[in-house]
Amino acid sequence: LVSNGKKWVQANLKETDLTYVHPGQKVKITVDSYPGQVWEGSVVAIAPATDSTFSVLPAQNSSANWVKVVQRLPVRIVFDPSEDVEMIRAGMSVTVDIDTGHVRKLSDLY
Repeated sequence: LVSNGKKWVQANLKETDLTYVHPGQKVKITVDSYPGQVWEGSVVAIAPATDSTFSVLPAQNSSANWVKVVQRLPVRIVFDPSEDVEMIRAGMSVTVDIDTGHVRKLSDLY
């Protein structure tokens, strides 16, 4: 089912990219269908678990040969109320840029 109410973006971000992300942060949203157009939004929620956790048949490695795989967590982003999102449709591919306010220092790299 698709709601025609308030629209949002579900961004499935890598767990390693969520270090400084929290609700309330501003987001710039670009939609592949509309290059050059940028919408503003904000993070409203980060899922409490990965999608695979809620899977009916979660992938389990029975050979005890564990390979660490970076998981993705759904992050819900809502458009600012002033944005015209009439042309946005469910299932469109988007790119999000979250302003975490974090400034990387050279010492963070080593």
